[in-house]
Amino acid sequence: MKMILIQALGVLGAVLSIFAYQFKDNRKYFTILAFSGFCFGLHFYLLGAFTGALLNFINVIRGFGNTFEKNKKPYITLILTSVLYIAATVFTHGGALAILACAAQLVGSIGMFWGHETGMRILQFTFVSPAWLVYNFFMHSIGGILCEIFNMTSILVYFVRTRLLKQKISK
Repeated sequence: MKMILIQALGVLGAVLSIFAYQFKDNRKYFTILAFSGFCFGLHFYLLGAFTGALLNFINVIRGFGNTFEKNKKPYITLILTSVLYIAATVFTHGGALAILACAAQLVGSIGMFWGHETGMRILQFTFVSPAWLVYNFFMHSIGGILCEIFNMTSILVYFVRTRLLKQKISK
């Protein structure tokens, strides 16, 4: 029963993450992602995956920092969370998997900061989601696995849809 509740927290984190992408408004988007990060943080903590827990709790800071920082590009939030990601990874001594998850967080945060829609999706598809997929697999995070599979699938759909639309327009 305990493991079902732990996995349910991860699935809730995935649902919130997926739900966040439905918002065009950045404030709502980052607020929902902050709640998703909290669910995933608690989920990973209960699984004993402490690096994943800390990285996701830091995502709560990133989510609210991006929401409230006045600057269009949240430099302070990017720098603060990057330092915290690295410190959390060093602090937890999680080995190669922890380094992989930290690298995914750093690349993902930089991609979000960059703001280039296609570039962010390429980074997400080629590195961020695969790295988290490996971490989630070894930490037995069902919600994390589902979330990354959804992310990668939605990126594929985006590229197919936009390429098909460009082909139809050019004909």
